[in-house]
Amino acid sequence: MTLTQAQRTQIVDAIDSHIYWQLSDGYYRANGAVLEPGSDDPDVAAEIVAFEALQDELNDAGAVDV
Repeated sequence: MTLTQAQRTQIVDAIDSHIYWQLSDGYYRANGAVLEPGSDDPDVAAEIVAFEALQDELNDAGAVDV
């Protein structure tokens, strides 16, 4: 699948929002940033790491700034 720069940016932004609002515990949110590990649940923390890796891949593919 080929994505445009705009599409990669949208996906990276959506992942960031999903990590912040759906996966991170409120305790870990600070000034708009999710502090590591993001969750007391190891499965959720692992999911956060996997999503961050996907963001990195998208960034590397098109130099998207998060």
